[in-house]
Amino acid sequence: MIFPSLLRHANSLVFLDLSFNDLRGSFPHHTLEKAISLVHLDLSYNHLERIVPKSLENFQSLQVLDLSHNKISGTIPRCLNNLTSMAEQQSPIDATIKYLYVYSYIQYNNGSSSGYGSEYVDNVHLMLKKMGLVYSKNLGLVKAMDLSSNNLTGGIPVQLTNLTGLIGLNLSGNFLTGTIPREIGKLKQLDSLDLSRNQLSGGIPSSLSQLTHLGTLDLSHNSLSGRIPSGTQLQSFDKSTYEGNQDLCGVPLPKKCPGDEEHNVPEAAKTNTEHNVPEAAKTNTEHSWFCYESAGIGFVLSFSGVCGLLLLNVCWKHSYTQYIDELGARIYLRITGGKPYI
Repeated sequence: MIFPSLLRHANSLVFLDLSFNDLRGSFPHHTLEKAISLVHLDLSYNHLERIVPKSLENFQSLQVLDLSHNKISGTIPRCLNNLTSMAEQQSPIDATIKYLYVYSYIQYNNGSSSGYGSEYVDNVHLMLKKMGLVYSKNLGLVKAMDLSSNNLTGGIPVQLTNLTGLIGLNLSGNFLTGTIPREIGKLKQLDSLDLSRNQLSGGIPSSLSQLTHLGTLDLSHNSLSGRIPSGTQLQSFDKSTYEGNQDLCGVPLPKKCPGDEEHNVPEAAKTNTEHNVPEAAKTNTEHSWFCYESAGIGFVLSFSGVCGLLLLNVCWKHSYTQYIDELGARIYLRITGGKPYI
């Protein structure tokens, strides 16, 4: 299916949804070159193959761009940061505006086109947070970009981080390489960020922990490495958010980072570690020393008692002395073979 030619004259068109069709070829930038008032453009679930065109930068009023689930190849144009409406945190458009909706199907009568159905609507269907969400009352505040499930290559342009009004960004299911831009923390309005199923590498930028409005995050199935930046925001997500990154470590993943064992040892265990004595061994050692001390004290008391009795009783003392002399003589005769004792 080709794009209808009547769109060439849609100068005042603000809402266009042609999703779930059989559109093929390249992005229709020639067809839509005059539709500079577009606020919402949805061409998802088609068969578009060509690179995202630079002509998109002409749509400065665009707030929602959905090109997901196509076959678009090439790199993400850096000029997308010229979508100035996405860089504004408050839209000049009334949040209760009713967009002109152009039906995404063609009616045929007797083999010829009978045109498009059109009506004013007051809701928008978006795929954010991995679920279909319908926005109705605050359309002017909805700003999102979805380029997921295509064949995009190259890195994530740092210029995308200038679109500070975005509440949703989905680049998942492509072949993106390189690192996550350190400036990602500038997108402070983000509620949903999905970079999963790419080939991204390097660490997770610490600025990501500054996105306090972030409700959904998916960085899974990349080649990210290092420690997950500390901060209650990033640690609050489920471990599935980071799975599929073998060299990633830290909470909430079960894999500990180097040095975590030393920093997280309880105080009692630290004391035992400093003395290189396990708790069980320490207990056994203390018990052994107690036994040795008790035996020593018992021996001293017994010996003192015997000596005391000998000193107090003269008769016992004489008998004990005579016994010791006779015992010594017998031992001497046994050793010397009976020689006289001098």
